Amino acid sequence: LISTSSRCLSCAVLPTWGQQTVDRLFDKYDGNFDRLDKQEQELVYIWRVEADIYNGGMLQFLCNWGFSAAETTCDILEKMKANRSAALIRQALETVTSEVQRVQKEGKVLKETWDIPKYLSLESENLLEDLDEQYWEDPDNLCQKGWQHYLS
Repeated sequence: LISTSSRCLSCAVLPTWGQQTVDRLFDKYDGNFDRLDKQEQELVYIWRVEADIYNGGMLQFLCNWGFSAAETTCDILEKMKANRSAALIRQALETVTSEVQRVQKEGKVLKETWDIPKYLSLESENLLEDLDEQYWEDPDNLCQKGWQHYLS
């Protein structure tokens, strides 16, 4: 018999549920996000932020999904009472937004979000790395909050 804490169980179940929802998005709905119900859409946002930040950091998340998706994700996290995680993402978003504005004022053209990393200042790069590290510490125990919000 294996003893499992509720945190371990929630961290095993919630990401799996998110992944299943993402799979359904493509298998059943051909990638049409709007066909998912509201709860499924929220799970996809959470899955995306977790997958991207733990894989490549805040900048990867922002460049892959855009600023609007980051705002929506923060709203969802705040609804779940994951306020510290949302605040870290909002700080990253503000940093990158400021950098984009600076680059545009300099007359440079960003053709896509993945052009942003080329123009980041060293100060912003360091701040984003610090925000990544803080997020990786899981300040809100996000799996537990997700479990409580969606599955209990």
